[in-house]
Amino acid sequence: MRHHVVRSITRSGLLIGLGAATLSTPLAQASVTATLPTCITQSPGLARIGLHLHLLAPVSHCPDGSYGPGPHFATIATATFALSLSTLLVGLLGLLVAVGTSVWAHRLVRSLRTWFRVRLALIPGLARVPVLPRRQPAMLPVPVHPPRYASQPRLRRGPPPASC
Repeated sequence: MRHHVVRSITRSGLLIGLGAATLSTPLAQASVTATLPTCITQSPGLARIGLHLHLLAPVSHCPDGSYGPGPHFATIATATFALSLSTLLVGLLGLLVAVGTSVWAHRLVRSLRTWFRVRLALIPGLARVPVLPRRQPAMLPVPVHPPRYASQPRLRRGPPPASC
């Protein structure tokens, strides 16, 4: 395989992996199920960021190390889901283009077109689309006017009048 094809497949695989990984997060899952979780367990570093961004909120009924959803949790969950899904779809499209699916699809459409053309030609009562003749360029008479300055030879002799 050529190097650019391998690089394209690698990039597409990374996009697919990133999209799939972010779709498996609690944020994206909350957007899909349309229910907010009661307690979310996060690592201390991510929990500190979540508290600062108001994604998480300390709740008394959650055990230590877990937090409840904050006021901005639903908005960020929807945005995360949309971004993750679009990343996954772009990765899949890039992978399909990298492995030559567009060539395969073009060949499939061409073979379907010939198959239908043969099958429809066998039906005698089927109205055919009239074939229009090709357009031919038309010759138009163009009036020939000699330029006005040709009848005044003094304008063409010597340096221009503005240079004197």
